[in-house]
Amino acid sequence: MITIFDRKGFTALLKLKTHTLVNADLHDADLPEANLVEVDLSGCDLSQANLTDADLRLARLIGANLKYARLTGADLHGADLSGADLSNAEITVKELEGARLDGAQLPAPCRRGLSLSSIPIKKAPD
Repeated sequence: MITIFDRKGFTALLKLKTHTLVNADLHDADLPEANLVEVDLSGCDLSQANLTDADLRLARLIGANLKYARLTGADLHGADLSGADLSNAEITVKELEGARLDGAQLPAPCRRGLSLSSIPIKKAPD
């Protein structure tokens, strides 16, 4: 059994009868402020999931489906998003610093070769 807790570790956000989150179906999951540091979410369906303010530092999101996911305020520092689909995701640029994006499906302007800073998404406050 896997339990996903909030950042403080006090509130259980989701309990799953599984031993891995690789290829898990977390479509539309409500995981605000989730503690997912260094968690392997490769191939996971997180489409339309609420990951607002989630801690995804160093997480493996290789090939993950993050279409329409809400990632505002999420910390993706050092996360591996290789091959992940972030199209139409609600994210802030600041949290992608240090993340691996090899082959990731990003919002349209970035796919046309523009820099990450020109993605038309909210800029995080300094």
